[in-house]
Amino acid sequence: MMCLAERWRIVDKPAWRKIHQHPVPRTGGVAIGIGVLTGLLLLPMNPHLRLGLAGASILLIVTGLYDDWRGLKPHIKLAAQVLAALWAVHWGIRIEWVRTPLHSLQALGPASIPITVFWLVLVTNTINLIDGMDGLAAGITCIVGVTLLISGHLLNQTPVLLFVLCLLGSLLAFLRYNFNPARVFMGDSGSMVCGFFLAAASVLGVFKTTTTFTLAVPVLALGLPLIDTVLAVLRRLRQGRSIFSADNQHLHHRLLQKGYSQRQVVLAAYTVTLGLCLLALTTLTFVKISHF
Repeated sequence: MMCLAERWRIVDKPAWRKIHQHPVPRTGGVAIGIGVLTGLLLLPMNPHLRLGLAGASILLIVTGLYDDWRGLKPHIKLAAQVLAALWAVHWGIRIEWVRTPLHSLQALGPASIPITVFWLVLVTNTINLIDGMDGLAAGITCIVGVTLLISGHLLNQTPVLLFVLCLLGSLLAFLRYNFNPARVFMGDSGSMVCGFFLAAASVLGVFKTTTTFTLAVPVLALGLPLIDTVLAVLRRLRQGRSIFSADNQHLHHRLLQKGYSQRQVVLAAYTVTLGLCLLALTTLTFVKISHF
């Protein structure tokens, strides 16, 4: 894919908000996608779930690759993300109930569709937005993915979450070429698939259970990219700009401006994410023990 990127000129060129100093291939996401889709074909899993994950992944990969190659207007990319989320919801990837403050179980009914779509699109974009440094998005996705697998095991949802292994395997291989100094970027085709799979895993492995406070697991695990996304939206609204406009004020940009190296910033982000994930798992374990 790196060779094809150079032939087709799908490269990320240096710019005012970019950190790299020379063109870097942006086709890593396609390689990740091929690994993920191959794994989905080989895994013994519910055919509806397979269709939901594979169909949404293909749409996001194609959309992201075209955006990396030719560029897409933000509203078109957002529409593709919503369409991918609706496809996943159609095949059963859906938040169907919530816990009320009195701990009673409340079915969402028709409201489950917009709520699930919002969550899937939100997490897809959080990983997409944080993908601004060598190894940052891939490493955070791996840490959160492992956390969701462990939480799924604690909640007796292990079989339905095996698809996360497809993503983790692809990302660990990809990180060899993406960690600083990166030889290839995942691009939007990779970051959107990473975000979507994490969102889908949280829906199927956490939100599908009736355990109280399980919402804290994905929210805490994704705390760093979620906070960065919220701050970016508030910052752009305050400045009177579109929330889709680009800037160089993300958390990792600010740390670089303070004199830290790329590796230091990425390792710091890994450490914070790992700490939040451990807190999420500790909370979940405490709740299970209390119920027992």
